[in-house]
Amino acid sequence: MILIRAHFYNHQYDKADKYFSKALAVLEHHWGPFHPFQITIYGVMANLLISIKRMNDAMFLYQSSLKCCLQVLGSNHNMTAEVHTDLGKLQVRMGGQSDALKHFKQSYLIYESYLGQDALETAKSALQVACI
Repeated sequence: MILIRAHFYNHQYDKADKYFSKALAVLEHHWGPFHPFQITIYGVMANLLISIKRMNDAMFLYQSSLKCCLQVLGSNHNMTAEVHTDLGKLQVRMGGQSDALKHFKQSYLIYESYLGQDALETAKSALQVACI
Protein backbone atom coordinates (compact mmCIF):
# COMPACT_ATOMS: atom_id res chain seq x y z
CA MET A 1 0.00 0.00 0.00
CA ILE A 2 2.84 2.38 0.81
CA LEU A 3 4.49 1.76 -2.56
CA ILE A 4 1.20 2.27 -4.38
CA ARG A 5 0.67 5.64 -2.71
CA ALA A 6 4.30 6.73 -3.01
CA HIS A 7 4.46 6.12 -6.75
CA PHE A 8 1.02 7.58 -7.30
CA TYR A 9 1.85 10.80 -5.46
CA ASN A 10 5.03 11.06 -7.54
CA HIS A 11 2.86 10.82 -10.69
CA GLN A 12 4.35 7.43 -11.52
CA TYR A 13 0.94 5.92 -12.27
CA ASP A 14 2.28 2.90 -14.15
CA LYS A 15 4.45 1.90 -11.18
CA ALA A 16 1.57 2.48 -8.77
CA ASP A 17 -0.61 0.23 -10.93
CA LYS A 18 2.15 -2.38 -10.99
CA TYR A 19 2.29 -2.51 -7.19
CA PHE A 20 -1.51 -2.53 -7.01
CA SER A 21 -1.54 -5.60 -9.26
CA LYS A 22 1.24 -7.25 -7.23
CA ALA A 23 -0.64 -6.69 -3.97
CA LEU A 24 -3.73 -8.36 -5.42
CA ALA A 25 -1.65 -11.23 -6.84
CA VAL A 26 0.00 -11.87 -3.47
CA LEU A 27 -3.37 -11.93 -1.73
CA GLU A 28 -4.81 -14.29 -4.32
CA HIS A 29 -1.79 -16.58 -4.13
CA HIS A 30 -1.94 -16.90 -0.35
CA TRP A 31 -5.67 -16.57 0.43
CA GLY A 32 -7.57 -17.06 -2.82
CA PRO A 33 -9.44 -14.72 -5.13
CA PHE A 34 -11.56 -13.06 -2.42
CA HIS A 35 -10.09 -11.72 0.81
CA PRO A 36 -11.13 -8.74 2.96
CA PHE A 37 -7.75 -7.05 2.36
CA GLN A 38 -8.76 -6.72 -1.28
CA ILE A 39 -11.59 -4.44 -0.22
CA THR A 40 -9.10 -2.07 1.36
CA ILE A 41 -6.71 -2.18 -1.59
CA TYR A 42 -9.52 -1.50 -4.06
CA GLY A 43 -10.75 1.39 -1.93
CA VAL A 44 -7.34 3.02 -1.60
CA MET A 45 -6.68 2.77 -5.32
CA ALA A 46 -10.16 4.06 -6.14
CA ASN A 47 -9.57 7.12 -3.95
CA LEU A 48 -6.26 7.76 -5.66
CA LEU A 49 -7.90 7.49 -9.07
CA ILE A 50 -10.65 9.89 -8.04
CA SER A 51 -7.97 12.43 -7.16
CA ILE A 52 -6.88 12.50 -10.82
CA LYS A 53 -10.45 12.43 -12.16
CA ARG A 54 -10.40 8.81 -13.39
CA MET A 55 -13.93 8.27 -12.17
CA ASN A 56 -14.82 5.29 -14.38
CA ASP A 57 -11.76 3.37 -13.22
CA ALA A 58 -12.60 4.23 -9.61
CA MET A 59 -16.17 3.06 -10.17
CA PHE A 60 -14.91 -0.29 -11.45
CA LEU A 61 -12.73 -0.71 -8.35
CA TYR A 62 -15.56 0.20 -5.97
CA GLN A 63 -17.83 -2.28 -7.77
CA SER A 64 -15.11 -4.94 -7.44
CA SER A 65 -14.81 -4.05 -3.78
CA LEU A 66 -18.56 -4.45 -3.30
CA LYS A 67 -18.48 -7.82 -5.04
CA CYS A 68 -15.71 -8.94 -2.69
CA CYS A 69 -17.65 -7.64 0.33
CA LEU A 70 -20.77 -9.52 -0.66
CA GLN A 71 -18.82 -12.71 -1.35
CA VAL A 72 -16.66 -12.68 1.77
CA LEU A 73 -18.42 -10.63 4.42
CA GLY A 74 -22.05 -10.72 3.36
CA SER A 75 -24.65 -8.11 2.56
CA ASN A 76 -25.12 -6.99 6.16
CA HIS A 77 -21.55 -6.18 7.23
CA ASN A 78 -20.27 -2.75 8.28
CA MET A 79 -17.55 -2.83 5.62
CA THR A 80 -20.18 -3.56 2.98
CA ALA A 81 -22.05 -0.47 4.20
CA GLU A 82 -18.87 1.61 3.85
CA VAL A 83 -18.38 0.46 0.27
CA HIS A 84 -22.02 1.27 -0.53
CA THR A 85 -21.41 4.75 0.89
CA ASP A 86 -18.23 5.19 -1.17
CA LEU A 87 -20.07 4.07 -4.31
CA GLY A 88 -22.87 6.50 -3.54
CA LYS A 89 -20.45 9.39 -3.06
CA LEU A 90 -18.74 8.63 -6.36
CA GLN A 91 -22.03 8.36 -8.19
CA VAL A 92 -23.09 11.75 -6.82
CA ARG A 93 -19.84 13.22 -8.20
CA MET A 94 -20.55 11.56 -11.54
CA GLY A 95 -24.13 12.87 -11.67
CA GLY A 96 -25.89 9.58 -10.96
CA GLN A 97 -28.04 10.69 -8.05
CA SER A 98 -30.67 7.96 -8.41
CA ASP A 99 -28.02 5.21 -8.39
CA ALA A 100 -26.27 6.97 -5.51
CA LEU A 101 -29.50 7.01 -3.53
CA LYS A 102 -29.81 3.22 -3.89
CA HIS A 103 -26.36 2.75 -2.38
CA PHE A 104 -27.01 5.26 0.41
CA LYS A 105 -30.26 3.48 1.27
CA GLN A 106 -28.51 0.11 1.37
CA SER A 107 -25.78 1.55 3.55
CA TYR A 108 -28.37 3.06 5.88
CA LEU A 109 -30.19 -0.27 6.24
CA ILE A 110 -26.97 -2.02 7.19
CA TYR A 111 -26.03 0.64 9.73
CA GLU A 112 -29.56 0.60 11.10
CA SER A 113 -29.32 -3.15 11.70
CA TYR A 114 -26.20 -2.56 13.80
CA LEU A 115 -26.93 0.78 15.39
CA GLY A 116 -30.70 1.00 15.57
CA GLN A 117 -32.17 4.48 15.48
CA ASP A 118 -28.72 6.03 15.90
CA ALA A 119 -28.08 5.02 12.30
CA LEU A 120 -30.07 8.01 11.13
CA GLU A 121 -27.35 10.36 12.41
CA THR A 122 -24.63 8.25 10.78
CA ALA A 123 -26.48 8.26 7.46
CA LYS A 124 -27.15 12.00 7.65
CA SER A 125 -23.45 12.65 8.18
CA ALA A 126 -22.52 10.46 5.22
CA LEU A 127 -25.06 12.17 2.97
CA GLN A 128 -23.92 15.63 4.02
CA VAL A 129 -20.30 14.78 3.22
CA ALA A 130 -21.32 13.24 -0.13
CA CYS A 131 -23.26 16.32 -1.17
CA ILE A 132 -20.47 18.79 -0.37
